[in-house]
Amino acid sequence: MLRYRLWAAAAISLTCWLITSPGASAVGNGGGTGASSSGDTIISQILGPSEGSRRSGTGDAPRCHWQTLTDRATLFIFHVAASLPELAEAPLFKAIGPHLTGGASSGLDIQVRFCDGAAQASNADVRAVPTQIATSTSLSQARSRMLTQLPPPDLQVSPQLNAQVLVNQPVFHSISSGQWSSTVTSTLRSSGDAVEVRASPATVELASLEGGAGGRVTRCSGSGMPFAETIAATVEAQAAGSDACVLRYTQPTGSHGNRDQWYGYVLMNWDGEYRINGGAWTALDGLFSVRFFGRTVRELATIIQGAD
Repeated sequence: MLRYRLWAAAAISLTCWLITSPGASAVGNGGGTGASSSGDTIISQILGPSEGSRRSGTGDAPRCHWQTLTDRATLFIFHVAASLPELAEAPLFKAIGPHLTGGASSGLDIQVRFCDGAAQASNADVRAVPTQIATSTSLSQARSRMLTQLPPPDLQVSPQLNAQVLVNQPVFHSISSGQWSSTVTSTLRSSGDAVEVRASPATVELASLEGGAGGRVTRCSGSGMPFAETIAATVEAQAAGSDACVLRYTQPTGSHGNRDQWYGYVLMNWDGEYRINGGAWTALDGLFSVRFFGRTVRELATIIQGAD
């Protein structure tokens, strides 16, 4: 009964995020970075402890296969984990985490090994592999080709990702000016047709996904502004600026029963277009790239001295 309630809560949380997140419209049809996948099977496996390799009564070896967990499916799982601490502490979630810390590479998918229908939860059962493209139409091929070529966000962070941050300290995120002003192009030739695709950065979303965050997402108005030490404005004044793209962590890691890191991500949606054989340009939605990261957060220690 408990597992059923957890799965029901996960399904509701997942559905709500899909409906409310603007990234939900970015679900594509192809594989690779940003590809569509609900992740339902893997989520259901993570919710309960792995049963390991089950053998049939005949003594046959377990039947195993690798199942792909795309960036979109990973985002789903992270948002559900933010609402369900039980999920974040599951062995399989912990095995996936190390593949994400420090930023995922473009064109890679995470795979989880299943044996006789049960997800295996050891570190050896999770791997990152180059994206495989399997599509049937020129449009879906164009989307898939572009998804594998879009670079992950060229992220500038202050304090840097490998530094601890304080509870409620503003953490500044920005995309490099070079990437924000760039256009990525690709041409795919299929069955005698030439499909041209181009995409430019459009919007940025941040998620800290700390415990109890409920999958909240910060949507930035632009590329974000890096923190500037050389100007007179205070840290808080810069964080309040309309161009700032800031996260604040409200809970420390490694204490109060919290895990050692909060996993989060920066997601960049791209405006895309395609045309076939030099025809009119048509909007191509469903393009995004993402970088995952881990953060350690500590509380500011204070010393209160009594009066003599």
